[in-house]
Order: sequence, then C-alpha cells, then structure tokens
Amino acid sequence: MSRVIAAAFGAPEDLIVDTSPRQPPRPGHGEVVVDVAAAGVNFADVLTVTGQFHLPTPLPMTPGNEFSGTVTAVGEGVSRVMPGDQVMALTAQGAYADQVVVPELLTVRLPAGLDLVTAAAAPIAYSTADVALQAHGRLRPGQTVVVTGAGGSVGRATVESARQAGATVIGIHRTAPAQADAAHHTVVIEDSSAANLASEIRRLTQEAGAELAVDLVGGKLFEGLVDGASFGGTVLTVGFASGDVPQVSLATLLQKSIGIAGFDLGVYLRSRHDYLAGALDRMARLIATGTFEPGYAHRLPMREAPKVLSALQRGEMRGKAVLVNESGWRT
Repeated sequence: MSRVIAAAFGAPEDLIVDTSPRQPPRPGHGEVVVDVAAAGVNFADVLTVTGQFHLPTPLPMTPGNEFSGTVTAVGEGVSRVMPGDQVMALTAQGAYADQVVVPELLTVRLPAGLDLVTAAAAPIAYSTADVALQAHGRLRPGQTVVVTGAGGSVGRATVESARQAGATVIGIHRTAPAQADAAHHTVVIEDSSAANLASEIRRLTQEAGAELAVDLVGGKLFEGLVDGASFGGTVLTVGFASGDVPQVSLATLLQKSIGIAGFDLGVYLRSRHDYLAGALDRMARLIATGTFEPGYAHRLPMREAPKVLSALQRGEMRGKAVLVNESGWRT
C-alpha cells in the first residue's frame, strides 16, 4: 500500500512518499475499501500538513479529502455500493494513497460519462456549496446571493448551485474571469475595497441588498458583504483565502438586523456523514444531467504530492490540481 505521509507538521517538501509493502486495509461495518484512481488537491491539504488546520489532526497522517476510484471490498451492512463500482468520495483524511477505507455514506457511484480523474475534482467543491447554501445559508428561490472568490473551484460550484436553486447570483472576482460562469452578474473588485463591493451589491439589487452572501475570501470583502446585506440578510463565512480573518462588530449586526453564520466541511467529514450522503447524491444527479460540469487544470502523479502542495502554498499553482495514481507507484 503506497501513501503520502506527514510524520510531523512542517513544510510540504517534508512529506514522505511511502511505497513500502503493507497489508491491504479491511473494511469495518458500514465501510468500503476503494482503490484510488485520483485525488483532488485543496488548500486545506496545505493547512493540514503544516499544522495550521483549525481542527485537531493526529500524526502521522495522510492528507487528502476527496478522491475517485473502484470499490474492491465492502463491510457488513453496506448497501450503497458494491465491489467493482466506480465511485467518487470524501474522507476526513487519507486520499493521497493507493487505497482508502471510507464510510459508505461518503461515496457515490460515478454518473455515466464522467471519468475517474475529473470525478476526483468534484466532491469537495460541490459538497461544500450544497451544504453551505442549504443547511447554513437556508437559501430560498428568488433570493439574491453574493459569492466571493467566484473564480475558484468552490466559488464556481457555489455560483452554479445557487443558480440551480433559483437564486439570482452575483459573482465576485479579483480579476476579470477568462470565461463566463453561471452568475447573473459578475463584479471585479481588484483592490478588495469594502466600499466598492457594497456599492456594487446595492446597485445590482436596486438598493435592497443581498439576502445571502457566501464569503470564501475574508478580509475587507467581508466588510463589504456586511454593508451590502439586505434587512434580515445573512453573511455566511466559509473560508479565508485572503489569509485575513475578518472581525465584525455586534453593534453593526444589531443596527442592520443581519446575521452571521459559519460553515466548515471538516466537521461534517468527521461526524455528519448522513448529510453529506445527500449532498453527494444531489451532486451526482446534477453532473449526470449536465447542470454541473466539474473540471481540473493540472493532472500530476501522486508521487509528486510534496512538490504540488509546495507550489500551492507559494501561490504558484492556479486552477484545480488532481493527483493520479500510476502503476509504478502502487505496491
């Protein structure tokens, strides 16, 4: 069994690529074993291996929260998949390996026509969007939704999910997008100005403000989302891609009669598998109908995970990366 290991928290370059032989994993009750074809790369993987992730992470550990592959064994009580099924899946950790044991509720069969490499790029983005909008944002058809970081994989999935749910979507970008996305309105805020963002939201909503804002960036943009919220609106924080964790005055929330909510997929990966199963099912159906079109920008060998995470940490890798298992890597 081959895998990437973090023996201690540190630089991604210090990750160990372990190809030593070991016994294949065995599934417990409600679990399945999957031969991993590919694993999606996310910035949370960098935070985890460097010890900056906000949830406790025991060591040693193997990073990676999303993958695709073929089911090879199932434990007692499993009914969602069977051996031979090609699946995409989520996991609390461990995707950077050639085999993973995962609860069956965190797997879903691949829709027809979706290849395994592309499938590995889908679960985190679309599950995050689904659960954030529905469970925490309480999105309703007809509402206006603002999404910061709309050009990233999670941002794009959130824009697509909100539009599919019947919302009017305003996508916020730092630079002009290379191609049109599912947003009804695209706003470029180059200087991260809170005032400029709030002004654009009010202009596009005829001064009413947005009922829901999903913030993936943090920093000054969060302030703009608070200023641009409608009466009774909600600002939902999902991440801090800017590296700047914003602060907000409770007096401001009271005066504007708005709410602040938070969402962390990591908590769901550890304890809310039932809800994630529904999110994965909805994702698969929408991919099958062509409503969602997952994709990736970089396809790289799994053994290069240390280099890939290092490049991501330095901001040198734009677009979604997928790590692919190769025959020479497996033991």
